[in-house]
Amino acid sequence: MSLFRLKNYVYGASYFIFVFFLISCSLMKGPSPPPRYYVLSGSKDNKVFSKIKRLSQKDSIEIIVGPVEIPSYLDRNEIVTRLSKDELYVSTKNLWAEPLNVGIERTLALELYQLSDGKLITYPFSQNTTTEAGVKGYRLLVNCYNFECTINGLCTLRGSWNLMDAKTGKSILKRRFFISKNFPEGPDSYQKVVFGMNTLLFDLSTQIQKEIRRNLNI
Repeated sequence: MSLFRLKNYVYGASYFIFVFFLISCSLMKGPSPPPRYYVLSGSKDNKVFSKIKRLSQKDSIEIIVGPVEIPSYLDRNEIVTRLSKDELYVSTKNLWAEPLNVGIERTLALELYQLSDGKLITYPFSQNTTTEAGVKGYRLLVNCYNFECTINGLCTLRGSWNLMDAKTGKSILKRRFFISKNFPEGPDSYQKVVFGMNTLLFDLSTQIQKEIRRNLNI
């Protein structure tokens, strides 16, 4: 065997050994765990829900919550966390089970209804609900400028909301909001992230329903 052929044989054998080594290492690690899916669930305070009373239409107003606008960097399945002022982390293993803006609509609608003892009859915009006859209808537009947490537990929600007459489109009430809270870091950091975001939506709902009831004398 010539020296040239011997070198080719050695190089070829080394290549296949290297490939076999990489395959063996990947098999030893096993399959990667499947992604985890989360939803915004709102308040789980059954005491709040138990206080809701049946009200006649004249005692309540109907509000369609949405649409909710979010920044384009949050409009994705992956959960986004903030690493610094100008840096974000997009997780491929921790995902939203529904569009984030739809989850915000649904959660706000639920919280507003519960916190108002049923005086605010609310529906998510994504359900395409139309106001019923005899009930004064409104639309609540929400624009979130920021809505994310850090892995260390600092969660921030900033934006504005606008209550409008559903028929005329006239603005009735406008407010800006900024809510920021620290939550203790836990063993499952993304569970803490979702918990923190749920809590901020509860706080925002509390602010909104108080403003609406005070200004509309409900």
